[in-house]
Amino acid sequence: MKPDSFRRPTVLGIGIVALTLVTMPLIHGCTARLPTVPPVTQTPTNRHLEGKFVWHDLLTHDVSADTAFYGALLGWEFSPVPEGGYVVITQNGMPIGGVVPLERKDRNVYSQWLSYLSVADVDSAAELTRSGGGRVYREPFDLPGRGRVAIILDPQGAPLALVRSAGGDPADEDQVYNRWLWNELWTDDKDSSLAFYAGLVGYERDEVDLGGATPYTVFRREKKARGGSVEIQIEGVGPHWLPYVAVKNPSEVASRAEQLGGKILLSVERVATVQHAVVLADPSGAAFTIQQWPYQREEEGTD
Repeated sequence: MKPDSFRRPTVLGIGIVALTLVTMPLIHGCTARLPTVPPVTQTPTNRHLEGKFVWHDLLTHDVSADTAFYGALLGWEFSPVPEGGYVVITQNGMPIGGVVPLERKDRNVYSQWLSYLSVADVDSAAELTRSGGGRVYREPFDLPGRGRVAIILDPQGAPLALVRSAGGDPADEDQVYNRWLWNELWTDDKDSSLAFYAGLVGYERDEVDLGGATPYTVFRREKKARGGSVEIQIEGVGPHWLPYVAVKNPSEVASRAEQLGGKILLSVERVATVQHAVVLADPSGAAFTIQQWPYQREEEGTD
């Protein structure tokens, strides 16, 4: 996504599929060891873009099944680090995320994607989380190769990692297929969520009418669109951040995902002028969305 102009990848405006995986306690056993992991950008920028999502980790009970799934589906490659069990995800040689093995013995911990949000100061952001009604699940710590990190639950319970990267954040660049495109907050209280993230990273709110029942909320910082939000409309769905991947043909990718052991949770052909998006679950149950890219308006004659 080009964050300087609003091109919203979304499946919302009509409600969210019910996912049990978003109501879990978080990440038992995944921080016992601290291996050296890749920085959030290969080329140090020494510039921090607070409010930008800069990394994603898959927390999973089945590393082998999920790595096979994403490798076949999106062409991602996987390289274990020397110790600690962490696996680096690369796409065309570029590190874009990681895989963290979860212990199967704890049945209350569900596989999920965990998004990393750049903040100016992790320790201060953790305190702001507490004072703002959230919870600090993992106190700030230094993660070798990555920087200063903490894991929080926002006031509505959405899991999120905070990071102050050691070498700076990745620059805003043109979108690449099969890489991260967007992050969307599903919440049961958009006003409270906006107030919390405004205090945490300075997000401003922009309401966009896409023809649904309610406007879509875009989170901006310094005029850059950094994420979106919609209120949960289906009973039983817990608040969470949902990551998006840009693909050329969502229908084709979704069909292949089913053949590879994944599930289609929600498919939207068109919400107003927004193109096709599909919410998927990988074989372990972690949810993510594939979004047609590039964004095209109806008058441009897209199918």
